[in-house]
Amino acid sequence: MKTSAVLLGSILALSLGVWALFYFLTAGEPLTPAETLVIVGMCGASVLAVRWIWSCIWKGRERHADDA
Repeated sequence: MKTSAVLLGSILALSLGVWALFYFLTAGEPLTPAETLVIVGMCGASVLAVRWIWSCIWKGRERHADDA
């Protein structure tokens, strides 16, 4: 449950940051719901990809530690 909450919080925080960046770059015009969905999807995919890469790195280190 803790991992799910951290992932959801990370996705929401990153999405909000990117959304705010686009909001200020487009001179105050809010993004459409479709554009917001794309941002949230891309942020979610990015967070999950980083988590997967991180877990692969740590699994690799554990295997090397067992061999030593």
